[in-house]
Amino acid sequence: MEQKEIVSNKILPTKKSAKKLKLAIIYPELNCKRGSQNVVMWCANLLDKTKYDITLFTKSINLDLWNEYKNEFEIKLLDN
Repeated sequence: MEQKEIVSNKILPTKKSAKKLKLAIIYPELNCKRGSQNVVMWCANLLDKTKYDITLFTKSINLDLWNEYKNEFEIKLLDN
């Protein structure tokens, strides 16, 4: 049975049983490296390192531009 702890009248899972929250980020195209594209990749990368399970949805992406990121999060291409 899963252990739970009670905090201010709420029952929360303990750290052992806590699962990552799923989060989707949708951005049209990541074929260039400019302001908003950087922000999307920074956010996806940082959130993925914390308690979130990130999926990035985009129509197209040039992965050669984003080599500095490990891209451990999932990237899914959308149909046109």
